[in-house]
Amino acid sequence: SLFVVLGTIYMLSIVAMEFIIMPQYVYRPLRLMLEADEATQRDDRVNELIHDEMILDDEIGQIMRSRNLTVAQLRRQEDDLASALQRLEEQDRLVSLGLLSTSVAHELNTPLAVLQGSIEKLLETSQDPPTLDRLARMLRVTQRLRKISEALVDFARVRKQENEAVLLRPLIDESWQLVAIDEKASAVTFRNLVRDSGTVTGNPDRLVQV
Repeated sequence: SLFVVLGTIYMLSIVAMEFIIMPQYVYRPLRLMLEADEATQRDDRVNELIHDEMILDDEIGQIMRSRNLTVAQLRRQEDDLASALQRLEEQDRLVSLGLLSTSVAHELNTPLAVLQGSIEKLLETSQDPPTLDRLARMLRVTQRLRKISEALVDFARVRKQENEAVLLRPLIDESWQLVAIDEKASAVTFRNLVRDSGTVTGNPDRLVQV
């Protein structure tokens, strides 16, 4: 009877070990880690980490948590490296754009200087008010183009733009005068309702561009 009882207990222990304990505490965690590793090899970030509720508080669970931390750290390093490469590409584009801006600015400066000088001469010789008004507007546009050209050089040299207190009302009037050159502006009624004392801190030329 003793041998029968001991044999029965042994058989039940084997059955419990093979069909309950091992699948739950060994086979299942190992399968989860294999599936997570396969997801990592496929670059499947959604399924490459093992969920905390599936991790048991045993030695295999500690291995699983350590694996999750390692994978998460590697992914962060990959993201940081990708961001650094993207910033390098953007800097390369900025350098190319800076060189192009300098070249364009130098090509523009000479004809703009000639145009500005010619307009100033015409202003000195003309007496017709509408013509003077139109020439003054042309002069402002030319001066603005020269400032834009200088801004291109500033961009290429990565120099900080100077900001100052700017009166908004005359700035808006100047902007409207530039826009009003377009024939479509004749269909628009524009009223500047900004207070005379209204100011903002910024670069006046950049604000006119806006």
